[in-house]
Amino acid sequence: MNLRTGTGALVAAAVLALSYVVAASVPAASQNSDPTNKLSVWAGTWNYHAETYETAYGHANAYDGTGKCNWSPNHGFMVCDYLNHNPKAGAPHNDITVFTYDARTKTYSQVSVFKDSKPFTRHMTVAGNTWISSTEIPYKGKTVIYRDVYVFQSSDKRTTTTQISADNGKTWTIVTKFTAEQTAA
Repeated sequence: MNLRTGTGALVAAAVLALSYVVAASVPAASQNSDPTNKLSVWAGTWNYHAETYETAYGHANAYDGTGKCNWSPNHGFMVCDYLNHNPKAGAPHNDITVFTYDARTKTYSQVSVFKDSKPFTRHMTVAGNTWISSTEIPYKGKTVIYRDVYVFQSSDKRTTTTQISADNGKTWTIVTKFTAEQTAA
């Protein structure tokens, strides 16, 4: 390669790189208003501790784990891979949760997939720093509402309570409380 060709290639590469930097540093209006970007709150590595209480729905237990959440390659899904470090027998210990936004219905959803049980989908509501996912599930011949209430205290701390209602949402029993701290973005 001669100096002239090498210099031209170098200048072309520099211009291309600079155009990416400028494009990344000046967000488009559509990017700022895209509700999918709210899912970024989940991104990063999270260490969590969970306390399950003695209730009609389960027995007292405690465990710790790690969740690693990243955008899918096309930025349409936030994918979280959870690993419980000390699960009790029969409890899920390795699962994946996928968060997404449907622009057509203007709704957020959460799909959880487990190695040892059926996957399930929950719709989510978002109000400020609180995300709530819920679904109806069968339990001992009845249908109960199962929900997770995620509260982000800051960009690196959140609490989650898993709750069940047997009276169509009039009263809630807290089954599990999680505290999570982000260890890496």
